[in-house]
Amino acid sequence: MFIIKDSSNTYLQIQDNNTIISNLNVYGTIHTNDFLFYQTNQWKLYHIDTFDKKDNKWIPSDVSTCGNSPDTFLGGPCKFGPIEAYIKITNIPKHTKLKIKMRIHFFDTWDGDSLFLQVDDKIIWTESHKSNDTTSTNLGIDVCGENAPDRLSVSVDSEFEHSADSTNILLGNTLKKTTNSCITSWGIDDFIIYYK
Repeated sequence: MFIIKDSSNTYLQIQDNNTIISNLNVYGTIHTNDFLFYQTNQWKLYHIDTFDKKDNKWIPSDVSTCGNSPDTFLGGPCKFGPIEAYIKITNIPKHTKLKIKMRIHFFDTWDGDSLFLQVDDKIIWTESHKSNDTTSTNLGIDVCGENAPDRLSVSVDSEFEHSADSTNILLGNTLKKTTNSCITSWGIDDFIIYYK
């Protein structure tokens, strides 16, 4: 069943093969407080960064592209090595859970070090990467940076209990501070926060 209603009127009801429409005219955007499916509250999109705009709120805010692709992402070769990236998300509507989704890129030569996602000082996701023992691109695709295979678009999908109206998000790593970011680097793309 799909219903659009307010406290006193039902405007649209779809159930099985029956559809009831009671005077529904939409000119513009529909806003909702909840999405329910079988009486279960669904995730709602709150924040998205595709890094296509120059005004992202991340610190640092360096963006890159690779090859001929117009797709931009945060970080990248010679930009994100042994550093942390940080953003504070504010004014989150009332909720009990958050979900963070994004894609992580490991560029060039990694020796078993990890990237991690920390929310309000708690690590909620981590991933290690070790490059092939050779820099031969026969064992992978080199898209960006040095002539070594890259590990691209590693999916992050993490949900956790949360109720505050703001959250501090940090992406960090276990790289040595002396690591050359032109040889070992990382980036993130399509950073999304949902709440329910």
